[in-house]
Amino acid sequence: MLRVDLSNARTETERLEERMFDRYLGGRGLGAALLSEEISPSIDPLSTDARLILATGPLTGTMAPGSSRASVNFKSPLTGAYGFSLAGGHFGAELKYAGYDAVIIQGRSRSPSMLVIDDKRATVTDAEPYWAADTIEAQEAIHHDLGRDFEIACIGPAGENLVKYANIIFGRRAAGRCGAGAVLGSKKLKAIAVRGTGNITLHDIKQFDENLKPVFEAVKKDAEMIDYRFYGTPSLVRALNELGMLPTRNFRTGVFDGAEEIGGERMRQKLVSRDSACFACAVACGKVSSIHYRGEAAVTEGPEYETVYALGSNCGIKSIHSIALSDYLCDRMGMDTITTGSVIAFMMECHERQVLKGRLGEFKIKFGKYAELPRVIEAIARREGFGADLAEGVRHLAKAVGHNSDHYAMHVKGLELGGYDPRGAKGEGLAMATSERGGCHHAGGYTMFPEVFSGKMDRFTPQGKASLVKELRKKQLVFDSAILCVFYSGVVYLDAVANLLKHATGSDFTSSRLLEAAEHISNTERIFNYRAGVRRRDDDLPRRLIETPMPEGPCKGQRVELELMLKEFYEECGWDSESGAPKGEGYSASGR
Repeated sequence: MLRVDLSNARTETERLEERMFDRYLGGRGLGAALLSEEISPSIDPLSTDARLILATGPLTGTMAPGSSRASVNFKSPLTGAYGFSLAGGHFGAELKYAGYDAVIIQGRSRSPSMLVIDDKRATVTDAEPYWAADTIEAQEAIHHDLGRDFEIACIGPAGENLVKYANIIFGRRAAGRCGAGAVLGSKKLKAIAVRGTGNITLHDIKQFDENLKPVFEAVKKDAEMIDYRFYGTPSLVRALNELGMLPTRNFRTGVFDGAEEIGGERMRQKLVSRDSACFACAVACGKVSSIHYRGEAAVTEGPEYETVYALGSNCGIKSIHSIALSDYLCDRMGMDTITTGSVIAFMMECHERQVLKGRLGEFKIKFGKYAELPRVIEAIARREGFGADLAEGVRHLAKAVGHNSDHYAMHVKGLELGGYDPRGAKGEGLAMATSERGGCHHAGGYTMFPEVFSGKMDRFTPQGKASLVKELRKKQLVFDSAILCVFYSGVVYLDAVANLLKHATGSDFTSSRLLEAAEHISNTERIFNYRAGVRRRDDDLPRRLIETPMPEGPCKGQRVELELMLKEFYEECGWDSESGAPKGEGYSASGR
């Protein structure tokens, strides 16, 4: 592990104890454990004493499919609770080749700085020339100065200006959610550049390779993977619209009359120039798209589904060119596209209801109108005018607006929702409500997929969803900690993951042991939130989803019966039904 003290521009290497990997595996789990040990959960996430942790997994840097990601763990400035995000690309593997399983970043630089990791040599250097540059400009300049063989993670103007949902851009990929970019901005850390020339030694490379063969075969044959390979994740737009679950106009409905214009098929036809893959990926879901902005060619590796929903249907926008441009600008500025789109959709509804006053009254964009979106995105990133308020997120805006706007403020625990209307899949609603990082579609293991597509359950019933959500949460924790990309979770089973880990590390992993580790990680994250002030009442959904029936489409008349599922879910997890905190030896309100 590399510890970086920015206040003193000092780095040192520490040994991680073996028990950390036995109990937390790596990646997200390791990050959660280190965060819990390093800081008080009551800390200001933008203070000098806050930490940001980068963690790889035991499979990172191997040829296991989808093993590219790096986990970023921190206390979220957007939610005030536990935050994590995962980024693909090649950075995670490069960090592993440099010899590190984790990096802890603490303190605050006196002036803009950059962390350079060149194998085992780590130094904090001056980044004044790169400060105020967007993420593409900054990476180009750093590559010019250091060389093209460095992988770079950096923040943009949004992170520098402490936008609460600023992200970290890893090449062209993003650690998007919860505001990690603002944490680095508060520390005056512009970028991390890493080059690794080392190797990863596997315990039994022959058996490891043998266990990879059926995984790659399954990926080649899986229909969903084939769709992702050709259309990317926007292939979901048409299916979700037909199911009546495509969030539209700030979740007013799940049916969008412009879905055909913004789906994967239209995007492939109009924008995509080539496919792009992360390290060791057999899918290549990234779609490099070309657009024009201010008379010049612009390129974005996307947009992916969540961006299409957030800056498309949720804002009533039918132009795939507009969505791609918004994606491009968010990436350059360094902002989470889900929260950006959700903030704009919320403000569009507030404008329509004529409840905006003062500085917020300057916002005058209507659903479906996209000409002003570039100006709004830049205003948020630079905190100019009404952009300063929009930079705080939907929860803050609802408090500022009043007029019962919290009814249609679409967030959980301060984090805006992923792109699935849970009135069409009740378990997805439970997963979002109980996610430790807030309105998250990822941490619940994409519950709606087995609910809707397996053909084995009724998506409209709340019965039996508690056990489903618990099972999928634990599986997702295994994938996020191993690390394997979530897209492989439908074709790679836990027994296969256990075998890969066993032959990679020499430790006797089994699927049951992985699930035990997942439960321990889940409780660690939950206890962090409890100590940060999160309670059972925060396991909730926006009133619109609970009280307002879906007005049209296949889900017409449906609401989310959340309370029916919550009690059963707490029992399944062994959590206290009053506080929502884990029970049992080793857990308490005061510590892990």
